[in-house]
Amino acid sequence: MNLTSDRKFYVIDFSAGNLITHHFDYALAYCKFLAGKGYEYELFTPKYLNSTELDYQFRINKILFSRNYRLLADKFTMWSIYYMLLKFLGIFGKMIEFVFGRLIIHFYIHLSYNKIIKSVQGNTIEVIFPSADFMAILLLKKMLSKKAKISRFYLRLNAIDKNLTDLGIKIDGLEILENLMKKYPNIILGCETKNLINNLITRSRIFQKAIWIPLPSNTKPTKQTSTSIYGFLGGAKKRKGFEEIPFWVRKITNMDNNSHFLIQQSPFSWPGYLETIAVLKSFRNTELLASVLSHKEFFFQLERCSFIVAPYDPDSYQLVGSSLFYYAADLLIPTITYAGVGFSYDITEFDCGLVIKNLDENLNLGEINKSKLQAGLVNYNIFRNKQNMSFLNVPSID
Repeated sequence: MNLTSDRKFYVIDFSAGNLITHHFDYALAYCKFLAGKGYEYELFTPKYLNSTELDYQFRINKILFSRNYRLLADKFTMWSIYYMLLKFLGIFGKMIEFVFGRLIIHFYIHLSYNKIIKSVQGNTIEVIFPSADFMAILLLKKMLSKKAKISRFYLRLNAIDKNLTDLGIKIDGLEILENLMKKYPNIILGCETKNLINNLITRSRIFQKAIWIPLPSNTKPTKQTSTSIYGFLGGAKKRKGFEEIPFWVRKITNMDNNSHFLIQQSPFSWPGYLETIAVLKSFRNTELLASVLSHKEFFFQLERCSFIVAPYDPDSYQLVGSSLFYYAADLLIPTITYAGVGFSYDITEFDCGLVIKNLDENLNLGEINKSKLQAGLVNYNIFRNKQNMSFLNVPSID
């Protein structure tokens, strides 16, 4: 596509270190969005990202250094031993982590900054952080202090817990961001959910500037299936309601005799996990998927689904969105979830899925008008892109 202007964007994500979290796909979503609007971009990810299957589609600069979302445990033995040693040393371990951890973090920021700035040529750059964590905020602070050739910074927050805070080294990214926003008007803040914005405003009035920014939409054609396939996809977690899945299977099966269930397993275990797996294996209409799916395999399984079920714990997911919900929306697949999660507002506002209070509530599957829900998803996807065009000051070329 021909470029529509001389604006160039750097998409930077320190958390996109592996393919089992949503961060890399969030970064790709912004790359696709910018490319679709005719803008030039470059994508920067951690050095250790294993994205071989996508390298031929996107120019990925694997140059960042981060301690967040590095790799699965069996891939970084050195760090496992380090944290075991810190725990063994008790209070002395905490002191070591405070000093050594801070040195490592700032060394990583120094290396990442130098590599990014070296690539800046010609026109002034605009930077997007699709999933801003405290590493992104520290880099932002360094870029501002060094007066780098960057005109605007777009930070998108999708969580404010451990992503923005490191208690071990006493870094509060949200406090740093608050102070930077008071000083620099070229920081544009977006939040994934309405609930997150409201939460931030209780902390500081400066966060009233935040814009509601769902993930950009990359709508794709859907495949119609005769069988009702309900997907419990994404890496399984206890707080994602994995142990409730057998109850959902029984409940839906009683209302839909043609139902079939795709259930992704977890690379990790917890008390009760294996027992739940054993129950799921006993059902005739369940299909257990691998705990880690390739990018291609994940979206293949998603496209098979008629509905996505996300029985996430409302307390854990009160402020945050869901990558699975966004990807399903792109495919016009409705999502069923609980009231109180961050993305239930989106579903209710656009009438593009089903929200229930608890598992005892009647799902009324027989009364669902899927065409109506898909029409709601079309409107929601349009809204997602309009919000992002406003966020990035990108005019529509449609």
